[in-house]
Amino acid sequence: MTSLAHAQLLQISPRHDGVAGSAVARELGVTWHRERRLIELGVLDRPAHRVLRSTTFPETWKQRCRLATMGPGNGVISHAAAIRLHDLEGCDDDDRVHLLCRKGSWPGAPGDIVTHFTRGLSEDDVVDIDGIPVLSVPSTLALLRAHASESATARALISALRKGWSVTEIQRVAQRWQSRGRPSPSFVIEALDRAQREVSASGVNRSKHLVSSRPRIESLFGDLSGHFIPTITRADFSGSLTKTIGNNLSQLFR
Repeated sequence: MTSLAHAQLLQISPRHDGVAGSAVARELGVTWHRERRLIELGVLDRPAHRVLRSTTFPETWKQRCRLATMGPGNGVISHAAAIRLHDLEGCDDDDRVHLLCRKGSWPGAPGDIVTHFTRGLSEDDVVDIDGIPVLSVPSTLALLRAHASESATARALISALRKGWSVTEIQRVAQRWQSRGRPSPSFVIEALDRAQREVSASGVNRSKHLVSSRPRIESLFGDLSGHFIPTITRADFSGSLTKTIGNNLSQLFR
């Protein structure tokens, strides 16, 4: 009976880092008595209320992130932890798990968690990565600087641009997160503004980045003087303009 119950839990564990909620266990036919017996045998443990973890799976950083979001508080992974889950550069050596919760909630996440609170979180700010609720890339970049170094923020920002995120979108979201006493969004906005000015003055020949099959829809880098700068696709980012932007941002964040 115990082996059958454990086998049922293992059906979902590989996709969820060895973690499952008690409700999922019930759906698989694991009764409360079976669950308790498996815990007594050391096959399962209960790291948080109504959360089960298989002890046959290694305890990983990603598992810690998943567990943090399964506790009370409906939190989402944010800051450096979100940068890592989005597979962006800059925070590879940061093993902290950051959890962003709505003000008024009472998170009860297990383990060593850095908890943040906000009133500005909306559904559009949250994405799903392998079943883990994570702050979106633009929102993560907007809040990152308060808990990461300038160089880490720069690398994350450059990495996001190379993956196809536009300056327009990053700045728009950062402006929405701006509030009194929150310096991180302004840091990103000002850095991008300065980088855009440098690009405009750099003398880079932008015409070779135009894609003839795509009409002009918007500019990726809005020139503060009002001049049009062509849209650049994700594939175009491997050229000299990317190098110029990277160099400019690297100088800014020294």
